[in-house]
Amino acid sequence: EMIKIRAFWSANGGANSKSLEYPLKGSPCEQVITRKQVAYFPKEVQKTFSGFPILAEMGAEGYIGYPLFDSNDNITGHLVVMHTEPLLESINFQMIMPIFVARAEVEMERERAEHQLRLLFAAVDQSPSAVVIADKKGKIVYANPSLLNFTGFSLEEVIGGTPRLWKSGMHPPEFYKLLWETILEGKEWRSDICNRKKNGDLYWELLSILHLKNAEGEVTHFI
Repeated sequence: EMIKIRAFWSANGGANSKSLEYPLKGSPCEQVITRKQVAYFPKEVQKTFSGFPILAEMGAEGYIGYPLFDSNDNITGHLVVMHTEPLLESINFQMIMPIFVARAEVEMERERAEHQLRLLFAAVDQSPSAVVIADKKGKIVYANPSLLNFTGFSLEEVIGGTPRLWKSGMHPPEFYKLLWETILEGKEWRSDICNRKKNGDLYWELLSILHLKNAEGEVTHFI
């Protein structure tokens, strides 16, 4: 298994974000990852891990590695401090390192969340199905390209409007009343519906409406 260095800093070279990789097996980092605990080698780390030449290349004498965890307590990486001289844990060192560890964990969690959001957005935005997101009042805040291409409306015409934009007049008021009562109760609405394109053509589609909730469990949007 290979370990990728996200970024490193040295007293001689300063910060460097160049991607580097090294084998986990036989390294002091292996203990951090597999045991999920701090690994501390205050001196002679090159001799202790003589089969790991990168330590000699870096001139490392002392080593300490801290595991990094996500919000679910899964290990996601590790933060390492090495020195060309014996590494002694002073009181200041013990106070400062947990701050760096916490900061690194928060940053990695943020990057994972942003990556997941980008994937979710791409899945919705590139979906062949028409997707609309509206707030509790029915105001449209998002429409994907499939919907725009099929109905003929532009994004500027849709955003800020309501689904009444596609209303065909083929359904009685009771139909829409039941629809709103259902989704405001937090239930899914699923039914065939006749809508109208911008050019006036009518079309039938299977409409499914789901609710989106915030952290407090309150319905904030519909999709």
